[in-house]
Amino acid sequence: MEEMAECNGVICDRHVPTKLKGKFYRTAIRPAMLYGSECWTVKQQQLHKVNVEK
Repeated sequence: MEEMAECNGVICDRHVPTKLKGKFYRTAIRPAMLYGSECWTVKQQQLHKVNVEK
């Protein structure tokens, strides 16, 4: 959980540039969220939500 607190500090910090926040999201947060997703059963509505987040 400490890692998530550190991530929250980066994402919520107003002094961190938006471009850097996006890169951080794509390289650290998204892979952690999608780890093991190959074996999930995904409904069309859930897939749409993930695509909207991109």
